[in-house]
Amino acid sequence: DDYAAETDFVDPRALRAAAAQGRAANSTRQAIDAARAAMTESDEPPARSGFGLKRGGKSRLQERLDKQASKQGGTVRKALGASAVAVVLTATGAVAFSELTDTGIQIPGFPSAETPAPVAALATAPVEASPADRARAAELYQQAVIKLDADDATGLDALKQAAELGYAPAQIYIAGLYEQGLKGLPLDMPKARAWTRRAAEAGNPRAMMTYGLHLFEGTGGARNVDEGVMWLSRAAEAGMVDSQYNLGQVYETGQGGVRVDLVEAFKWYLIASRAGDSAAQEAVDRLRSVLSVGDRGKARADADLITAEPVT
Repeated sequence: DDYAAETDFVDPRALRAAAAQGRAANSTRQAIDAARAAMTESDEPPARSGFGLKRGGKSRLQERLDKQASKQGGTVRKALGASAVAVVLTATGAVAFSELTDTGIQIPGFPSAETPAPVAALATAPVEASPADRARAAELYQQAVIKLDADDATGLDALKQAAELGYAPAQIYIAGLYEQGLKGLPLDMPKARAWTRRAAEAGNPRAMMTYGLHLFEGTGGARNVDEGVMWLSRAAEAGMVDSQYNLGQVYETGQGGVRVDLVEAFKWYLIASRAGDSAAQEAVDRLRSVLSVGDRGKARADADLITAEPVT
């Protein structure tokens, strides 16, 4: 394929969209150029790294938490802060109702290898919330955010209620507070990890990645590399770009004792590069020279099977 090397970085969806809009009517070259242009229209969010793995760009909520920590003058632990606090809110604390449903990737028959810590707030086993409970949780969450933004500690009660009702944004928010010891909560990584797990099990892609990192690195509890890779894979398959890059790193370098698999690494780098991740593009260039044409073709075919919209 004369254009195979150049279309490695191009999301097939972008190519199809360019053609449908009549932007590539004259040649394959124009289709590639148009798709590349469409993919570079938005800026890539900054990434935080540790052990070579990305943890996601800061949300507005994370920026507020950082500002609050600075005001308090304390030393804040931020090992996983940005990735745990993932809900982007407006200044008035509006709620993204699209988070109400469980739309993540589920793997039937995969038992969880970890028993959560005996945290009092998690004593009640989560059950599927009714529509009325979900609406109530969203309302409680909105109230909590408004109060907490105003440094009103009573917002914690509403936040915990929303989290207990299974509302993933509330679970991620409270996990972030425990990770950084903010808004009157102590710094407690086991509790942060437990809440992140609940949000991950509800199908939130960013929580899946964060929980996978907790497991992979052993923060807030026991280390379990295999379980961590499984959750990173779930997040990647759900479109989480940083998790796609992370899997590329893990399979390229063998971090955590994972078996090196350059074809698998190339696949995940390729997927992340199509979403505009510059580090992933560099990795694709690096691995292209050491992989055979056949291996690159296999990786490209496998990458084309991942159709989830990118989550950054």
